[in-house]
Order: sequence, then C-alpha cells, then structure tokens
Amino acid sequence: MKALKPILGILFLIFILSSCTHSRPEFSKVVTHFDDSTKGTSTLYFYPAVLDILNLAKDSNLTAVTKDIQKIKIVRLSKDTIDRSVADSLIDGVKSEKFTNLIEMGRNGYQIHLFVKSSDRKPNHYVAVAYSPKNIMVVDLLGSIPLKYVPELLSNKMSFSGFETVLNTKEKPRKNKRKSENGEHSRNK
Repeated sequence: MKALKPILGILFLIFILSSCTHSRPEFSKVVTHFDDSTKGTSTLYFYPAVLDILNLAKDSNLTAVTKDIQKIKIVRLSKDTIDRSVADSLIDGVKSEKFTNLIEMGRNGYQIHLFVKSSDRKPNHYVAVAYSPKNIMVVDLLGSIPLKYVPELLSNKMSFSGFETVLNTKEKPRKNKRKSENGEHSRNK
C-alpha cells in the first residue's frame, strides 16, 4: 500500500499537468503551416495588453469587443501576383479543422471568408482569410467577440487607427515620378 501512494501521486500530477496543457488554446494548424512553409510571409501577434494600447481613439465599443480576446496571430503575404489556389487551399484547410463558415463577403478588393469554431471547454476560435490578387491576410483569433458588435465591425464604424498603423493597411499617397522635357526626373507632390 505504501508503494501505491507515490504512484497514485505521480499519476495525479501527470493528470493535472496534461489537463492544463490540453486546455491551453492553440492557433490553427493550417494557418501555422501556411506561415511556416510559405516564403515571404510576415507575422504579427497581439495579446490583450497590446490590444488596449492600439485602441488609440479609446473607443468604448472596441474595448468591449477586445476584452475577451486571448491572442491574435496575423499572417500576411504580399507579392506581385498570388495564385487564387493558395487562398483556396487555406480555406479548405480551415474547413478540414472543423471550423464553421460564418460569412463570405467582398470588401475593398478582398474576398473575405470568416470561420468560427466553438467549444464549451475552450474559448471560441475565429479564422479569417482575406484574399486579393496581390495579398493574403489570415487572422487567427482565440477568444470571444460579442456577436452584437459584428454588424458594427463590418460597417467600419469603429476606429481601428492603431491597428491600421501597425498592420500598414492604410494606403499611403504615392509620389509619381515623371520625366520633364529636358529628361530629368521630377516628383509630383
């Protein structure tokens, strides 16, 4: 009986440790594979403290949306041309991970697919794949977003200025070069 107590103690400790590691939320395997195996991707991670800092406008609705987010991974790929099959492969992979297709829409030249996976034991898990012929952006979000804010998020009523600055999504004015009559280059301002 004395030998059984240490064994039971070790088994109990292993059970506790394994349950802690299994309950830790993980990013999508498909998104992680895309990031690891595709040349030229850039990746950003956002955690609750960073989300608070990036709310530059101190929008109370944006605060309410982000308060239950645990972490976000954003993977971007920008090239002169990106084959649509890359986006289709990502979308099919996310579906194979048992995500539910929440919405498909076109916005600002992107075709956007939003997926969700809900669970009683884990936080919700969202994946969005946005594709244009020159860019793919994948957002992998762990946490909860109150559904009542989804229409407001989709309508661009919230201020995302801090996020746009970090993600570099706002278009910058381009300075066009042009040749003058004497052959010298000048810039339009």
